[in-house]
Amino acid sequence: MIDIKRKAPRFPIDFSFSSNRVEAKGINISQKGIGFVTEEELVPAVGIPFKTQIRGFIFSDKIYSICGVGNVVYSQKNNPNDAFYHNGLEFTNLDDKSSENLFELLKDIRYFEKSIHSDVNNKSLADFNYYPSEDIFEKSNIFYESFDNMIQKKYEVFSYYLESASKSTSIFSQRKTGVKKEMVMMGSNNYLGLTANPEVIKAAKEALDKYGCGNGSGVMVGGKISIHKRLEEELADFTGKEAAILFNSGYSANVGILSGIARPQDAIINDQLNHASVFDGCKLSGAKILVYSHNNMESLERILKRAKLNYDGRIIVTNGIFSSSGEMVQLDKIVEIAQKYDCKIMVDEAHALGVIGKNGIGAS
Repeated sequence: MIDIKRKAPRFPIDFSFSSNRVEAKGINISQKGIGFVTEEELVPAVGIPFKTQIRGFIFSDKIYSICGVGNVVYSQKNNPNDAFYHNGLEFTNLDDKSSENLFELLKDIRYFEKSIHSDVNNKSLADFNYYPSEDIFEKSNIFYESFDNMIQKKYEVFSYYLESASKSTSIFSQRKTGVKKEMVMMGSNNYLGLTANPEVIKAAKEALDKYGCGNGSGVMVGGKISIHKRLEEELADFTGKEAAILFNSGYSANVGILSGIARPQDAIINDQLNHASVFDGCKLSGAKILVYSHNNMESLERILKRAKLNYDGRIIVTNGIFSSSGEMVQLDKIVEIAQKYDCKIMVDEAHALGVIGKNGIGAS
């Protein structure tokens, strides 16, 4: 019988019954056969020709073509109210190429097998993001089951709540037990210690007394608070720019800027190690995403040379300081290359502003 525990993303299958074609959707596959759903009930039969193309599991772009002959061994509804019939096709004959493709596909699936009982050291959020299930919430259920399993085994990933201001050392409480302890904070971007600065706290309290906790709406509807406008003006003066605009986080800044200025006929040229928010903004813009090797100017120039001929607007996006390594961008060389190919530049200064550069205005 078909291994129903071995699941894969849904894939279309073509079946031929004499001269008739049946539309079906594959839901799992094994060495023995394919599980699939159809609108109509099928009559169990032998010697049924079929062919299907299956995209590689999760991160793979490979397409696996499998065709041959099989037996329809069952066709049934899981419960009377189901709209579709669940069916099983047992393989009886595959050509050599299809057998080879099936073997490679199953290796692909097994590599990303989702089991909360396997080694927790091999788990990451990516293991749950694309979990193939008819229940769209199933990934959440298995994530929390695995999450609790990790905590019970004393893995302390994501298992603490912050109980004090974020400083060089902060008070944390354990997620399950509530036990509090002081630990060194190594996950914060609070490089200047402003979150606990007495002057900042005093000014924030005064702002709360005057303006409340916000305008109760989006800026486009409820209006921008005047102190935000003043902050934008002071930031523009501080960085020597014509103007500034505030977003509520670095993530929303990158997504908002890139999705706002780039269009499908444009190209965004990204450093390989740019933050995920940069790539999300690129996707929302619809522009072509071109990626150059990290901080590699030869790679950047090769891409720009081609991009100038193939796309309208072009913009290079880089970090001022790369958060994962603390490495500074070669911005002087990027400017030189950008001018050569008439290309704009955007610098994400999230980890550089206030920390490096003349008067702390960042890598730029």
